[in-house]
Amino acid sequence: MSDAIAAAADPRAHLSVSACSFLVPPAALSESIEAVEAFQNEPEHAFKAVVPALKRAQRAIGRSTANTLMLDPSIVAFLLLANGAINREHNKGVLLAFLKANQVALANAAIKAAEVCEQNSAYLAELTSSMANILESQEKFTQGQKTRLASLARELVAAVSNQGRTPELFSLSVHQLINQCKTSAAVATEFLAKMNVAPQNFQVAVVVDATVRTLGIDTEVFRRIESRESIGWNTPAFGSKRPTADMDLTRFCLQHWGMGNSPDATAMHDLQAQILIMKTQAWDVDQARHAALDAAEGLVDRINAEHRTSHFGVKRKVMVWEEGAKSVHEVLSRNKLVPTTRMMNISQSPSVNRSLRFASRAAGERAGSMQVFFAWIALEYLGRGAPKTPQNLVAEHVPSAVSLVALRQLCVLAWWALTRESGAGKLPLGVLNVIKRDTHSKARKPKKRNPNEFDMNKLMALLISDGLHLEHLAASNGVSEDDAEAAMQEWVLFQKSLSPHAAFQVNRVRGILRDDTRLKQFIEEIRVDADETMQRMRFVRNQTAHNAGAGSTEHLPLSEAALKILDAVFEVLPQWGGLPATSLISISQRWKDVGVEILKRGNARHVLPFDAVRVLKP
Repeated sequence: MSDAIAAAADPRAHLSVSACSFLVPPAALSESIEAVEAFQNEPEHAFKAVVPALKRAQRAIGRSTANTLMLDPSIVAFLLLANGAINREHNKGVLLAFLKANQVALANAAIKAAEVCEQNSAYLAELTSSMANILESQEKFTQGQKTRLASLARELVAAVSNQGRTPELFSLSVHQLINQCKTSAAVATEFLAKMNVAPQNFQVAVVVDATVRTLGIDTEVFRRIESRESIGWNTPAFGSKRPTADMDLTRFCLQHWGMGNSPDATAMHDLQAQILIMKTQAWDVDQARHAALDAAEGLVDRINAEHRTSHFGVKRKVMVWEEGAKSVHEVLSRNKLVPTTRMMNISQSPSVNRSLRFASRAAGERAGSMQVFFAWIALEYLGRGAPKTPQNLVAEHVPSAVSLVALRQLCVLAWWALTRESGAGKLPLGVLNVIKRDTHSKARKPKKRNPNEFDMNKLMALLISDGLHLEHLAASNGVSEDDAEAAMQEWVLFQKSLSPHAAFQVNRVRGILRDDTRLKQFIEEIRVDADETMQRMRFVRNQTAHNAGAGSTEHLPLSEAALKILDAVFEVLPQWGGLPATSLISISQRWKDVGVEILKRGNARHVLPFDAVRVLKP
């Protein structure tokens, strides 16, 4: 359970594993309501967004593991109305007439269906109960239970992320909970209790640069800390637990006021910033930080508008205190140090350069809606130079590129599952020799081989081997049949030492690669997920550009999915060169060709139906 949740919450995970692209019913219903409301305001302009939103809601409800709640009469009634619109999508006139006649009924049905979920609480309750039931069933899970638990974990992470919680922190808290319990039953009990906890009360200290006082601040949600008064969190009821937290706040203030290194605490100082404290409710410190920064940035926008010859900003680093706690947290964006970096080798053109600039803005932006906005513009620039409009070209062809990358990610996922716990060096020597990458070094003395350097095709050939066609494994990996047989024996023994979730992931990848139907279904499902995400990005882009707020945290899961799509596009695009729009069309055709090759494989399950190294190259 812990590993399944961690995999779904990992920001490095691909779309096929990550929860960020999993659209949960409450979010899908909310988007349907927004689309219908937009249609009510601008029928001719917004009607194109209605049917895609209804389709996304239909798919989200259909694949949810909260089966009982999805059969509620209000949700069924909404689906019936939604199907009425979906069935008319190919005739613009008929669809427009249907939507105009049923816009009120459709909006009310969507609202009632959303109310059934009670803003995620009833929905989360069923997911949590299902997870607890699996945990309580028996100490050793069956394969079916592992599959269901993995599906539940992904949807659960998507659900809590939709509430504004931070997936990584949620995963960490579940891991800590499991470590404290001795039995599966205890985990189930504590997990049920954890998911029923309401948001906690937090106070967040934020820093506004280049000003030390804002008139009228007391009419807002903030309290300004005065430098000449006692510094502390404003909650007398918890006074007995505040001394350490108050001292940390004092240090934070002195540091940002520019008084941290002063030898005389009583000396007069020219303050360099003002510190504001905001109270908020949240499930974790990151969510509290986002709420406070949203409000502070809105305040600073008004200050900048008033003082147009100056510029004021809000620092990303904040101090967060959970009321009643003894300690505090200084929270900054989770950017990890990378000692050595390199530049992408991509064809330079005005459209590519602008795309890279907006992609960089998307990666560095904090607000989810603005991340989505910049990510869409970055993709849009890549679609320039073709007969189709850039928006339509990327919407049509980018999902196929993401799906192709997912084929490579299957191999990466298997490698990660094999080496996560003990490292590549612990793999059996025979296995390492069979999957090693070919080198053509001219050095006189061969260097010691890095166990992390492996050939994707060779690893996949070993992964899907049935043990009966060793001659094929030996030929494809460039080893003798004896070496192939020895590697297979070591491979089987090594897999027994894996953790249950790692073994499940390896077997899942193997099962997908060996079954033509499942493999074709996998690449199609990833394409649909990416297409769905692109639709949502386009809608949020339009909403953000026209009337949506820029500080909302509701789009954070979508923004993570948008960044993953950008990552996939920039993984495959540089290898094709030339005009990006033309390359995207060719990559989309490659995706179709791979689908045909998969279905041609027939009964040769031990043969990989695509070249894992060449599949992303022209």
